[in-house]
Amino acid sequence: MVLCTGIDIAGAGAPRFVAQRGDSLHHVSAQFVLRGSHDFRVAFGGSTRGAKLIVSRRHEAAIYAARDARVTRSVIRARFGGVGEVSVAFRPARLPSAGASRACHARGGRRVERGEFVGSVRFRGEGSYTWLHVSHAYGILLVPSGTECPSASARVATSPADASRVPAISAFGAGGGRLLWFAAGADALDRARSYERFGVPLHLDRLRGPGIPYSAIAIEHEGSVQVTRLAASWGPMTGLHSEDPALRLTLRPSLPFTGVGRLRICPRVRLLKLRGTLHVSFPGRRNIALTGPKFFLGAHRPGGLCR
Repeated sequence: MVLCTGIDIAGAGAPRFVAQRGDSLHHVSAQFVLRGSHDFRVAFGGSTRGAKLIVSRRHEAAIYAARDARVTRSVIRARFGGVGEVSVAFRPARLPSAGASRACHARGGRRVERGEFVGSVRFRGEGSYTWLHVSHAYGILLVPSGTECPSASARVATSPADASRVPAISAFGAGGGRLLWFAAGADALDRARSYERFGVPLHLDRLRGPGIPYSAIAIEHEGSVQVTRLAASWGPMTGLHSEDPALRLTLRPSLPFTGVGRLRICPRVRLLKLRGTLHVSFPGRRNIALTGPKFFLGAHRPGGLCR
């Protein structure tokens, strides 16, 4: 799929798309953005290599990736298992010469064609967290030859005020048919930023509050569709100023996280454990536990090893 930045899609509050690694300039690709229920935005991007639906709201998102897709200059079809389907035809817009020249120039050879996708776009997330069913959408078609929009991404400084004392905490777990990452403290938003650079509108530049950043990512498969869900937040971490060589930390991220997590960094045991009642809710998946024996936890304390 080819995603392009710097393109405004009227009426949808569209995210800025950027080209993904490995995509060829010789593929036709299609993009449009719609509004779903409950204030969610549903962005479609597809090419002959596959298709994605990016469903987002504020600092949480879900990505549905399907290989069952067909994208030509006239017809776009993609199936996302039981949650959605896209079957539309593209009608180029008739613009005056001044409007037709609105394209950015960079390396490569793509031409941006604006127009209307007519047919059927259907999506209903798990548990009906959002849904839509429309017969047309305004968007763009990128075709070989012409011009290409350059990718752009901005790294947002989100370091807490006392960054020199904040450890980097990360946890990895598996269960229930999904892989799950959780991060807190220093560099907690790095993995989420990598998705944002490729078109997922998490609005991390607006993420502010007292404390430190938190993030969580879940990946699972539903038939032939891979679903990636993301959430980010801010909240306090207490225990940073303790003089005890083995820090005892309490994590209290705000929504969409709930509960409290507790851990000790540098205890005299080989495995770190995150205890407590910490959970996260993603679009389509609610109250996923972030503690338990299936999680492998790692932490790096600024200043080197424990004394």
